[in-house]
Amino acid sequence: MVPLVVQGDFSSLEERHILFGARGTVENPTIIESVFPSRIVGCFGSAETQQHDLLWHVVHHERQSVCLECGQVFKLVVPAGEHLHHREHDAHHH
Repeated sequence: MVPLVVQGDFSSLEERHILFGARGTVENPTIIESVFPSRIVGCFGSAETQQHDLLWHVVHHERQSVCLECGQVFKLVVPAGEHLHHREHDAHHH
């Protein structure tokens, strides 16, 4: 295994950004909050199914995403009191 070398300021990647809890299913997906149309999430698997190497998934508001390795389901939602931002639209108005 090749060690991962990371550079830069990752102070925003605090513990509150790491989700722990029950495995997401179609009926009860793991909720991922974002004010943007998509967000990248990592999955290590689940003790309920199987653990696996870290896999990255792009989760979109339009549909749930499923980890093809362990079957965990992710759903992107806008946090309460927020609204959906569109990156292309917002970039032109700053």
